[in-house]
Amino acid sequence: MWSSTSPRSSYLHGEQPLGDPPTLADRLEIIRFSGYTEERKLQIAQKYLVPKQLKEHGMDAGTVSISEDALRNIIRNYTREAGVRDLERRVANLCRKTAKLKVRNPDGKPIRITEQRLESMLGVPEFSKDRARTTTSASPPAWPGPSMAERCWPSKSPRCRAKGS
Repeated sequence: MWSSTSPRSSYLHGEQPLGDPPTLADRLEIIRFSGYTEERKLQIAQKYLVPKQLKEHGMDAGTVSISEDALRNIIRNYTREAGVRDLERRVANLCRKTAKLKVRNPDGKPIRITEQRLESMLGVPEFSKDRARTTTSASPPAWPGPSMAERCWPSKSPRCRAKGS
């Protein structure tokens, strides 16, 4: 799979470009996308992972349901891999915690896991954008140079003229 940044063409599917000469096509950078998209991970979770984990934990879809928004949130904020192994681990963790809830409260009501319940069940998201903003800080340069105010531009700065520059 490759992509061209030519103004005449824009493609991402690997077919031979029609507008670019072969010599340009030889110089294009090849970008490979491996792994599943978020949408495909969601489908895999809904069709295979959730039913498998519910069965392994002695539950069925009638007693526990995980909303689509909750699964999307898990994919976006709790997993960061190309495959679905970590996603399956997170779903298994949800099933274990839900099984504990069912044992503590055997009222027979089905448990619905929503996006709002995720943080209380899985903890703080590991990869959320908000967390990245608060924990990442720009480090100062290794050798600080003069700031814009400290630079002398003789023709424009009265401070520099006063110093005799």
